[in-house]
This record gives sequence, structure tokens and C-alpha cells, in this order.
Amino acid sequence: MVWQRAVDLCIAVYNLTKRFPCEETCGLVSQSRRASVSIASNSAEGYGRSSRYQYKPFLAIARGSYPELQTQLLIARKLAFAEASDIQAVSDPASEVGRMLAAILRKLSQPPIPDPQFLLFDRRNRVLILRRIRVHPEIPHVQVDLAWPQNLH
Repeated sequence: MVWQRAVDLCIAVYNLTKRFPCEETCGLVSQSRRASVSIASNSAEGYGRSSRYQYKPFLAIARGSYPELQTQLLIARKLAFAEASDIQAVSDPASEVGRMLAAILRKLSQPPIPDPQFLLFDRRNRVLILRRIRVHPEIPHVQVDLAWPQNLH
């Protein structure tokens, strides 16, 4: 969902910057477009990675491009390159995408919730999370190789 919103934001930035002065083509136009493309592209590339740990750095890059884009929109507003309402129409979705990226990054920073089938409880009702399970073909029960207590509050 964040990727879809980021793509929509990118299109809005392109449409807005078409109206900027020609002498800004290599300046604010290029910078704004690259920042918006970075948000969408890094969101997509990170999602395509094989793990949450590989996803996170790409989202951090995308999140870093958000304040860059907001700064460029502020500069464009102060220089009156477009109507304030037109810039605000791009700035609001950019803020939404920035909030979504921050929320996903917060979620990815939390430890993953263990699968309930790999939870056991000790006598003090603490959770033991199984890290490795070995089933011996001649023994009909599961032998736990490694587990550690963890309090769930």
C-alpha cells in the first residue's frame, strides 16, 4: 500500500514540476523528481528482498528521501514556482507516505512474534521459544536443542 501511494506521489511531483521555470530543470525539478522516485523505488526494492532485515534499510532510505522532498516543496512554495494550493496538494500525500514509512519501520524494529507452534511454557509460566527442533527417527517425541525463557508482557 505504501508503494502504491509513493507511486501516486511521484506522478503528482512530476505533474507539479512541469510548471516550474525552465531554468530549474537541472535544479529543483530534478531534485524533487529524484527524491519522489527514490521513495517509490526503495519501497519496492526493499519489499522485493527476502527478509525483513533486508527490507528495513531500503525503507530507511525511502524515509530519508521524504524530508528531502518536503524541503524542496517548501523552497518551491517560497519561490512561488507554483500556487500554494498546488504544492499543498503534493505535500499532503507526501506527509502521508512519510507517516506510513515511519510506521512500517517501527513495526520492523520490533522483534518478530514467534509462531505459537514453537512456544512452550516452563513451571513459572515463562515462555520458552524454540530455536531449533530435532526429531529423532527412533524416538517418537521432539527433542529441544535450544530454548530460552522470555517474559511476555
